[in-house]
Amino acid sequence: MNNWWPTGLGTTADDWALLVTFMTALAAAITSFTSLIGVRNNRILIEATLWPDFNRRYKNEEMGQALRELAYWYFDHPSDFVDLWLDELKRGEARAKQLDAHRRLVSMFFIDIASLYRDEIISQRFAKFLANQAGLNIFYSVVVPMNMAHRPERTKEAVRYLRKLHTQVEGGMVDLRKVGQRK
Repeated sequence: MNNWWPTGLGTTADDWALLVTFMTALAAAITSFTSLIGVRNNRILIEATLWPDFNRRYKNEEMGQALRELAYWYFDHPSDFVDLWLDELKRGEARAKQLDAHRRLVSMFFIDIASLYRDEIISQRFAKFLANQAGLNIFYSVVVPMNMAHRPERTKEAVRYLRKLHTQVEGGMVDLRKVGQRK
């Protein structure tokens, strides 16, 4: 039989099986690599689709009002803002209900980012980009304590993921304190 391989490979059935196995492994490696490229491109597309929504959610007047009102509440009652809010909420007072709505709005914005990052739908880089808002400090300082007193289930996990991204944003509460000077 002709020895077509320079090393003598290809002369037995075992040699052919080895060659077929090698070619199969090579094809699997190429397929995996192409799949990884597809996943990366898919994530980029998802992030490009999510950016306008998150930008609109954060930059609208409702979010600005929620952040200001939560900051006012915190600065007006620094030592007992959570207990006072819970007492008023239990009594059904309008101010506490409004603060609760503000808490939910801010909370959902940042918890959504944490959930998308946790589930690997968005990259860490994009999650950092989305969470890098001055309101993150309000979330940590005001909303998280309120959530922990009212509904801690989702908060703990979200905070753990958000703290991997940012522990605080430079100037967040400081800037709101300046803005928060009531006229």
